[in-house]
Amino acid sequence: MSLSCSWALPCVREILIVEDSETDARLLKRALQAAGVRNPIHHAWDGKQALNWLEDAVTLAHKEHSPVVAILFLDLKLPDLSGFDILTHIKEQPALGQTLRIVLSQMGDLGAIRRAYSLGAHSFLGKPASQHDLQELSNGFPDHWIVGVGPSRSSGRQSVKNRRRTASPVEDHAPRTVQQVDGVPQAKFGERSKSA
Repeated sequence: MSLSCSWALPCVREILIVEDSETDARLLKRALQAAGVRNPIHHAWDGKQALNWLEDAVTLAHKEHSPVVAILFLDLKLPDLSGFDILTHIKEQPALGQTLRIVLSQMGDLGAIRRAYSLGAHSFLGKPASQHDLQELSNGFPDHWIVGVGPSRSSGRQSVKNRRRTASPVEDHAPRTVQQVDGVPQAKFGERSKSA
């Protein structure tokens, strides 16, 4: 899966976090920053806000002939629509076909994880996600991430209409072997960095 980009049409590779828990969203943003992820980060608090953001992003991408959101972190349990509803919507949108879909779930909920995979999820992370988990994901799916030194561009609660599209240089990554479940690369949850 490769995003179409060129010198004239740089990739923005935005991240959308769909999470109703402020604490979980904040921890994920911190882990992304600690992992060196520099993609612009946006946050939707519920399913309806996420669908509105995605529809606006698709419209903007068509207008500017640019890629849509590169990475979606999706909580399955939201107050209005479920994460499954959002995955179903994305599956029906060809413009979102290259979006990396990562489910945020409890590790023991195997049935929900299987259902998410059947609806197009590429991977899952247990809450809270760690820096190591995110580095494994970026190694398993290198085309979606902007990785470098320094803080990421987080938009906080910035509205879709006010966001700016900017380009950042992309660091090359050599693909690494990553644990797979049903042929899908996974973060290695049992392994934690011992250098801490």
